[in-house]
Amino acid sequence: MKLPSFLLAIRRNKISSYFIVSLICIVISLIVLVSSLTRYISESELRAWGNLLDNFSIIQPKANILSSSILDKLENYSIIERYIPFNDTIIKMPGILNSEYRPVFALKIEDIEDFISFFHAELLEGEFPKKGSREIALSKDIVEARNLKIGDYIGKAIDEDEFLWGRFKISGIIDGKISVGLISFEYWQRRSPQPFSYIAFPVKGKLKEMNRYIINKSNFNIKLETKTSFIKRYREKYRNLNKLILIIIVILTVSLILIIILFVFLFLKNRAKEFALFYSKGIKLSRIILYTIKEISMLMIIGWLLGVCFSQIILYLIKIVVFKKGVFLASIGSREFLLTLPIIFSLIIISILVIVKNLNINNILKEIIGE
Repeated sequence: MKLPSFLLAIRRNKISSYFIVSLICIVISLIVLVSSLTRYISESELRAWGNLLDNFSIIQPKANILSSSILDKLENYSIIERYIPFNDTIIKMPGILNSEYRPVFALKIEDIEDFISFFHAELLEGEFPKKGSREIALSKDIVEARNLKIGDYIGKAIDEDEFLWGRFKISGIIDGKISVGLISFEYWQRRSPQPFSYIAFPVKGKLKEMNRYIINKSNFNIKLETKTSFIKRYREKYRNLNKLILIIIVILTVSLILIIILFVFLFLKNRAKEFALFYSKGIKLSRIILYTIKEISMLMIIGWLLGVCFSQIILYLIKIVVFKKGVFLASIGSREFLLTLPIIFSLIIISILVIVKNLNINNILKEIIGE
């Protein structure tokens, strides 16, 4: 006797099939959404600084100011193409849970053009901030995301939810692969006197070599902020949040496994007569077991794939409905696949064990003789 096709078996047992597919789809969707949204929120600092720190490093004095002797040594090192004094603050960007921001650099007027030239950016419209003025030049993406234009005012004095202190008039728009604001160093120092740091630009392709040189000069009495140190601090900062997410995922997974075990028991019990009929017509028990394993595994894989696809649809809807403008780059990445693949494999393995243990010759014979 030939066993019925999987599609026919699923159609005959559509309630059970729909239940297991829907259950796995919902749980996988929750896990993927929680993981991807949490990753998106926690990586806001990386989005703000990652591209910048791919091009320069930040030299911070451990004392209030770098001594002239240290500056002379840095200036005489051939791999450092330019170092620029600066202060920094941040400006708000539209994003989920008010977590998104971009850096704002307070630079001397003579340093602004050199700064943006390192990123192959240019002034698209307007002009750079004048010395000592309360003006700000913004990247094109910030202007578009916040629906701003030249002549508009921004700052905490106007909007309490703004991160940028004070009140600034937009004087120019910057175009390029950079997302920053630029203000007058002289104005910032006058209004908010504080120790300043230095941006160190290396000769092209020599960033790592420059960083090693500065780090090895321990007598410099400075702190160097590189992308490596930034990522290390970022991971420390969000370690507890990642642990919490992992705990939530474990709870969801354990709950799903327990439900699946119960489901497989009921699945075998409800189809006991069908399996007994197969056996009575000469089909070997091993074939019946393999057939059942394939059917359950197929349903679980379908539920997993639908869960991943459904998560992607939800993220897309969040982007186009909630964040028509602004920054919403949450997506399903390798982390989400690495989280869900062990889950679906575990479910399949546990189901196989339950099927092999309960779908045995004694139970089938009992069903045939009507016990």
